[in-house]
Amino acid sequence: KERIKSPSYSICEVYALPSFDVYHYDLYRLESETDIYETGVLETFQSKNVCIIEWASNSVNSLPSPHFSLFLEYENEGRRVHIESKTNIRQHCLTLND
Repeated sequence: KERIKSPSYSICEVYALPSFDVYHYDLYRLESETDIYETGVLETFQSKNVCIIEWASNSVNSLPSPHFSLFLEYENEGRRVHIESKTNIRQHCLTLND
């Protein structure tokens, strides 16, 4: 197991898996909507990758529509996650676990 860390300083952490790569982006430090074009984020959506983006709201007009949106909030001594999906990929992913 590898510990997952936020890529705040590097903007991107890549995790290579046998069948695909996971790109974990943190767009918090982007100063303008157009800064995303210099990060290489958009190119990673062109192949069979999983892209996780923190602070997607900093470039929401430049990113493709998400398959899933996760919202984290503190609750007591832990966190609660709310997952939304606006595409049919949700049902496909749920079926893979059967």
